[in-house]
Amino acid sequence: MKKWRRISVVLFMCAVMMMANEARAQCENPISATSRYNQLVIQATNDINRYIRQEANFIDKLITDTATREFKARMTEFDNNIRNGLSTWWRDFYLPAMKLMTAQLHTGSVDQSMQIGALFDAQLINETNLEKKRLDAEARARYEPSEMSCQVDSKGPGELKAEHTATALNTAIAQEDTKRRAGAVGTPAARGSAAEQNRAFTEYKTLFCDPARGGQGCVTPGPFAGRHVDIPGLLWNNRQTIDLAVPENKILVETALRTMISPRVPDPIPPDVINTPQGQESMVERRTYQARVNAVYNVMGQMVAERVGGSGVNTQDMRTAAGLNPSDASTNASLREIREALARDRFHNPDYIASLVNNPAVLIREQTSIGALRLSQINDLYKRMEEMMIMEAAMLGHDLDQQKPQNLGGAPVR
Repeated sequence: MKKWRRISVVLFMCAVMMMANEARAQCENPISATSRYNQLVIQATNDINRYIRQEANFIDKLITDTATREFKARMTEFDNNIRNGLSTWWRDFYLPAMKLMTAQLHTGSVDQSMQIGALFDAQLINETNLEKKRLDAEARARYEPSEMSCQVDSKGPGELKAEHTATALNTAIAQEDTKRRAGAVGTPAARGSAAEQNRAFTEYKTLFCDPARGGQGCVTPGPFAGRHVDIPGLLWNNRQTIDLAVPENKILVETALRTMISPRVPDPIPPDVINTPQGQESMVERRTYQARVNAVYNVMGQMVAERVGGSGVNTQDMRTAAGLNPSDASTNASLREIREALARDRFHNPDYIASLVNNPAVLIREQTSIGALRLSQINDLYKRMEEMMIMEAAMLGHDLDQQKPQNLGGAPVR
């Protein structure tokens, strides 16, 4: 109310000032009246200025600051409400909904891919089963048992057994005769070459002497007359199996190898000479000789051992079907007889070609069998070549010894 009163006074003073009249009092004059008016105007002006300042402060402090703070407060409240609301909406509603939507889309794609893959798998499995059935039917037709296929298949395990038996027997034969040739204790050769010669001559008269073939020292022929020198008959006879279960056959094999390879043995070196230079030289030369003889002995022994039975294989059926003498076959065939029957005899069977022409599946199986036989023969040829090389090396070593330089100094060469 005071403010409005002040405003009224100011307005009234302005009106008085604006309406200047002549002086009415006795002591008044225009100058004194004007001075008084000027003071009133100044006072009124000051009041107006104070009023303006008060109103400005009122607007700035009470209206402007309050409105600004209120606006800021409303904006802050709006911002907080918007942020909280948007955060709650995003966190609790929109984002979970988007995740669910994405999961549904991803699961749908994966499920669709699995379904398509399952269809392809089912198709491939079906095709694979059909292919397996087709191959199974072809294999059954291709590997249908026949007489020829059973011949090869049934002889295979026996052939492997015979090969191992031949290798072991060859080693045993060579080692056994090494004792005789080296004059080992317990052999006649340990008593000297004369004792070994007497034993060999007695064996010859008892078992192998044949007067009809020029044999001397006997009146009647022995049970194996002349067979100790019939090496071709021993190795390449129609009967390819030697039964060592018969003691006479074992004697025949050992004697034939000794007669051909190393019939004589040297006298033992006297004990009082063995440590002299001459004795040492003689012993070294004998060991060298024994090594070379063993090389020849193993080659020939392998050929004989491959004709020794022990496989348990019966080849009479194949040789009979081929029109050969069944008495030449064995029920316990050797390695050489098994390979001879598979690689030669069975091809002479008149039904062989007919069975191949009438049944293509049999032809395919037979091609496989022939391929296996060819590999076996190639392996035999490879072994024969190795044996030839070692025999030639032994002979070359002997020739080189005969050509060694002469020792002109008199002292032994060290």
